[in-house]
Amino acid sequence: MFIKYQHVRNAVLGGVAVVIAIVGYNYTVRQGAEDVHNSSTAVISHEPQPPRTQSVAHALQEQHAQSQGTPQANREPAYVDSTNSLVASSLAQSPPATTTTQDVQTSLPDDDADVAPRFDPAEQYRVAIKMAMAQADSSGKGKDVLGPRSPWKLNLYDDDLDGRWDRGKLDLNRDDTDDENWTFKQGRWEKDGGARVWDGSQWSDPARPTREYGEDPKLARYRTAMQIALSKADPSGKGKDVLGSRSPWKLNLYDDDKDGQWDRAKLDTNRDEVDDEKWNFKHGRWEKDGGATIWADDRWVKQ
Repeated sequence: MFIKYQHVRNAVLGGVAVVIAIVGYNYTVRQGAEDVHNSSTAVISHEPQPPRTQSVAHALQEQHAQSQGTPQANREPAYVDSTNSLVASSLAQSPPATTTTQDVQTSLPDDDADVAPRFDPAEQYRVAIKMAMAQADSSGKGKDVLGPRSPWKLNLYDDDLDGRWDRGKLDLNRDDTDDENWTFKQGRWEKDGGARVWDGSQWSDPARPTREYGEDPKLARYRTAMQIALSKADPSGKGKDVLGSRSPWKLNLYDDDKDGQWDRAKLDTNRDEVDDEKWNFKHGRWEKDGGATIWADDRWVKQ
């Protein structure tokens, strides 16, 4: 009896073990499937997201602001997700604007365009004096010698018909009013009653001739005096106080043979009516001190 009971118990326990094994196997398989599913989901959810892309509208706004000089430091850029199909389509259809060489060339002014040149009064004076120093017309009159396109109107007159212009009338704005009156005296042009003389490059005060930076004022006066002494002599054969009454020097010139070239000069350096220097024009040059000193290279040079 006891042995039979043992056999029944063993059979029951074996069946229970089989059931438990089957249930455990099914649970393991189902749990593994769930783990696989959850693991795949986790991988997908942790994939790196594409970078946010600047919107087309903001890019255009920023480009316009930069062209207008608008500061961007305090402006917060607007971003959208590049995975958005509408934005992606807009980006594909609207590439960023660029400036090409052809654009730059097109923006440049045409070389053939009729652009008025910049007017330079200093240069215009130099041109005007060049005309005034040229040989006079045989009629004794030069009308509008700078040409009708010049803002200035200059008329010249040769009163004694000796081939040299004697007077000039300058209208600075073509209103038929003489703004300046020039007179040729002692081998140079002057205006304002002698208060301004043409020194070769500009109108200057004869008492303070134009000089280079650091140059001795005495040398500047010598150069002005020589410019007159080397110019055409007055038909009268005499040039009195040719530097002007305002100059501290008094220079008298003489054309003894009246050939149009000054021959002698007397210089009073302090207006005390005493001749401090005497010059002579010989061998195509001015000299003083009995020929020991000659004028060369815009200065007196010892022989």
